[in-house]
Amino acid sequence: MSWQRFWCGLCIQGLSVLAWAVAAEAMPQRLKGGSVPQFRAPVPKVDPGDGNSPSFRKGTVNPRVRLPKQPQPETVAIPPQAPFSGGNPTNTPFAQSNPDPNQQRIPQPQQVQPIPPAPQRPETPFVPGAVPGNPDQLVVVEALDVVGSTILTPKEIAKLVEPVLYREVTLRQVQDVADAITKIYVDGGYITSRAAIASETIPSGKLRIDVTEGRLVDIQITGNQRLFTSYIRDRLKLGANTPLNSNALEDQLRLLKAVPYLENVEASLRPGEKPGESILVVRVQEDKQPFVMSFGVDNYVPPSIATQRGYVSLGYQNLSGIGDEIFGSYTVGLNFTDWERAALNEYNFTYRAPINPMDGTVQARVLVTNNQITDENFEVLNISGESQLYEFSFRQPIIRSVRQELALSTGFTWQQSQTFTFAGPTPFGLGPDEQGFSRTSVLKFGTDYIYRDGTGAWLALGQFNLGLPIFSATENTDGPIPGRIIPDGRFFSFQGQGQRVQNLGNDFLLIVRGDMQLAATPLLAQQQFVIGGAQSVRGYRQNARAGDNGFRISIESRVPMARDKNGQVFFQLAPFIEFGRVWNNPANPNILVAPNTLAGIGTGFIWNPVQGMDVRLDLGAPLIYNEDRGRDAQDYGIYFNVNYRAF
Repeated sequence: MSWQRFWCGLCIQGLSVLAWAVAAEAMPQRLKGGSVPQFRAPVPKVDPGDGNSPSFRKGTVNPRVRLPKQPQPETVAIPPQAPFSGGNPTNTPFAQSNPDPNQQRIPQPQQVQPIPPAPQRPETPFVPGAVPGNPDQLVVVEALDVVGSTILTPKEIAKLVEPVLYREVTLRQVQDVADAITKIYVDGGYITSRAAIASETIPSGKLRIDVTEGRLVDIQITGNQRLFTSYIRDRLKLGANTPLNSNALEDQLRLLKAVPYLENVEASLRPGEKPGESILVVRVQEDKQPFVMSFGVDNYVPPSIATQRGYVSLGYQNLSGIGDEIFGSYTVGLNFTDWERAALNEYNFTYRAPINPMDGTVQARVLVTNNQITDENFEVLNISGESQLYEFSFRQPIIRSVRQELALSTGFTWQQSQTFTFAGPTPFGLGPDEQGFSRTSVLKFGTDYIYRDGTGAWLALGQFNLGLPIFSATENTDGPIPGRIIPDGRFFSFQGQGQRVQNLGNDFLLIVRGDMQLAATPLLAQQQFVIGGAQSVRGYRQNARAGDNGFRISIESRVPMARDKNGQVFFQLAPFIEFGRVWNNPANPNILVAPNTLAGIGTGFIWNPVQGMDVRLDLGAPLIYNEDRGRDAQDYGIYFNVNYRAF
């Protein structure tokens, strides 16, 4: 079966590479030469050499900052700002530099992985309880009460005592009833609960079985140095209800082991002073390195801004002992063949802190961005843009276990972007004000759900966005065309995402994902749904199309091709096929460039040469031809990413 998967994956790879090569060869020569449609916009008639604004002189890069997309361990609600974006192809000045703005606009749970394996525990044989007195003593059972049980129903109790009630039986037979009750508890995970005959009731014939339900009387924690003891204890208490259930307690221990700044968690139950009482002894080992750092380079950026980008991300985990984290990242545009033609700066700062044992989390984020169009076709216009984003969000799980998690989220985001030309502040399209500003104040409500099973995981997310006319949000009156509505900061939209990760065996994975957005009104460019690029529809430029509404479907497999001496996969092939479509609200007066449907097929190569390093190369072939192609690597469906996690 493994050989069948191998050859199947190999054939898919060959067909994908062949399709990419044929598409590249069939591309018209005029496109290979880089012919790009000229940008037409209502620009003030000012001498390009005049340079009214010293920060935007011809041939200079706006020094104002712009932010990177940071690979974060957890993204909770609300979108990052696209530098200056729009519903137009990426070879125009409206291109979004954010590599995947759709995903970051909705809550992203921390992990979408198959359920981690439970620790192997030896089977403990059930040991019957001791009979009080002579086991063969006969007794007429006039009554048999079961006292102290909170999990057995009266109907279940009646069924258990029925074989001995109103009969002359031995004490061993009565003890069998008590043992049956104990076994129900033990089989349900209540391993410290016991049922026993009350010996003082035997002479009267009105017997009683006392159920002593186990309970946790203390949690003793050692080994933590920076992490507060209350952080650990409060989470373990979630699995320490009475009666004590070892399965629930183990679930909380496994969740605790998943905390990134804890290297190991060991626990054991010890008997307390009284029957049914237990003491949980926990020893933790903290990560010796609270700092996290990664850096890398990729071409997940619109070529009109830069052909590559480099980024570095720094973080500090468990900053104050409560499990809070702070992250910062910087991204800069690169061009390995022409260093002057790269104008991208991004700065991202995020602080996140848990506020309750269920990992309810508050997050504050600041995103500052700056970029400039460096495409030679638009050089005379000296187009640049900058944006700022401030957001505050809250995510609260209401169901949380190793197997599943259901969370609700809410947040508020204020975004502002502005575009410039050689003439100073300049609006592009209908929506921004005359100074080129686009502002939105967005209230968001969302939910996300993860379900993990032994062969994979399901993920579903949804979010409602309400644009409010507050904090100077952009407001426009009806346009000059009857029935058309100029986009502004007042809007309502819904975003959804679904994903399935399926392990087909032997680390052969199938990943199916869909994203969508529906809007009730026309949207400003920074709120539109985008497709195209390495993290959307491969075979096209980054964020090639954008619209008020849209969807994307992606199917990708991971075929293991090589393993190390420990059996870990370090080289995979990743064939894929993707499809996406965007469309505007009928009332939107802005033009949507054709084609608004994109589809691509191809293959990826994933290589992990050393621990902490990830290298990926994707080759994608477009299945739907678009004329606005250039001569960048992305126009030939080539995407790469090299990332290294230093610590």
